[in-house]
Amino acid sequence: MSRSVYRIDVIREGRWWTIPVPEVDYTTQARHFDEVEDMARDLIAGDTEPDGFDVDVHIATPVDVGADLDRASELERVGQQAVTRAAHARREAARRLRREYGMSVIDIAAVLGISRDPVYQLLDEREQHRVTV
Repeated sequence: MSRSVYRIDVIREGRWWTIPVPEVDYTTQARHFDEVEDMARDLIAGDTEPDGFDVDVHIATPVDVGADLDRASELERVGQQAVTRAAHARREAARRLRREYGMSVIDIAAVLGISRDPVYQLLDEREQHRVTV
């Protein structure tokens, strides 16, 4: 026999978390988020058998906060693309210093301002296939 699952969509209203439970047609509150599940369980247990159910808590994100989070995600995506392009450009610079200027790994490291180990990675042809632009 499977256990009932109650989806709880909590909403921040002022200084309280509002916890509506449509299946039992009641709402409760909690001051702190870490109290939400216990408050929901207490409310549901009063209407059903105790501990014979699971609670799936979801936070209703305010629209303005959701917009901020969407913008943050977009900036992270753009930033990751820039990091990938920068790695490709750094790899090309190291290879050009080797190919066109005949520099040693030590010299390339000095020009790029890094230690020798990363230079070996930059010059490794197999690494090129792991980077997408």
